[in-house]
Amino acid sequence: MMTVKAVSILGSTTCIRAQDIRDGMANTLMVGEKRDSQGWNVGGYAGSQFDVGPSPYFVTNDPFLPMVFPGSFHASQTHFVFCDGSVHPLRSTIDKATWYALTTRYGREVI
Repeated sequence: MMTVKAVSILGSTTCIRAQDIRDGMANTLMVGEKRDSQGWNVGGYAGSQFDVGPSPYFVTNDPFLPMVFPGSFHASQTHFVFCDGSVHPLRSTIDKATWYALTTRYGREVI
């Protein structure tokens, strides 16, 4: 049995098992690239790192904001690892509903 202790597939800090990912491991994002020059271990700050909701929200004048969003130096795409271990590029123009569906583990959305 695989158990992941993580923030997000992520939601709150909990242990997520493979059988908890009801949308399918090939349909659920686990981790993605980030575009800034910060170290690999810098992913966010104080409990909101990599949280994804149905509507993006922006905080003005927040110097840490770029650290919370995925991104890449690749033109128009960012690479993501899915829960099944596969890696796929996603375009920056991805439909918001599709993006949200990929970030949930039990939303039962059609992708």
